[in-house]
Amino acid sequence: MSKTIPHPTDETVAPWYRQGWFWFVFGIPLASICLGTTMVIVAFTHQDSLVKDEYYRDGKAINEVLARNLRAEELEVAAAISIDELTGEVALQLSSREQQMPETLRLSFLSPTLASQDQILDMKQIAPGRYIGQLESQISGRRYLHLETIEAQDSFKPSEEGWLIESQQQIEAGSRFIMGHAGS
Repeated sequence: MSKTIPHPTDETVAPWYRQGWFWFVFGIPLASICLGTTMVIVAFTHQDSLVKDEYYRDGKAINEVLARNLRAEELEVAAAISIDELTGEVALQLSSREQQMPETLRLSFLSPTLASQDQILDMKQIAPGRYIGQLESQISGRRYLHLETIEAQDSFKPSEEGWLIESQQQIEAGSRFIMGHAGS
C-alpha cells in the first residue's frame, strides 16, 4: 500500500487581492496617504481669514489706535446710528465737543470671523453733525464697529490727528444703537 503525500504545490492559492494580510499591511498606509492628501487640499482651498498677514505692523500701530481712542474720549465723541432695513441706508448723528465736524467719516462693520463679510462705509456729511452712507448688502449678527476720521475724501488712510471710537454690537434689520462717549 502506498500512501500519497500531498505536496504544498497542490493547494490552490487565492490571488493577492483576496489575501487578508495584504490589505492589513498596505491598507493603513494607503488610507493615510488618501486622508493626508485630502487634508492638504482642504487646507489650501479654505484658508483661514482670521490670521492677519501683517501682525507685526498692526502690533506697532496699537499706540496710534490708543492715542486716537483717548482723543475721542477727550472730545466726548458719540454717535447714534440707525440702519434702514429696506434700503440699507446708514444714518449717523454725531455729537462732540469739537466745534469743526469732519466732512467725511469712516464707519467699519467688521465680522469677528469672516473678513469677506466686512463692510466699510465712507459717511458723507449732509448737515452739521449728520452723516449718511449706504451698505453694499444687508448685515446681521455680531459686528465690531469702528468710527473714525479720515484725512481726505479720497484717502484710505486714517487721520493721525483724528479720533476713533470702537464698539461691539448685535446688528439686526432696522437696528438703532449708540456708540462712543454716551454708549460704549
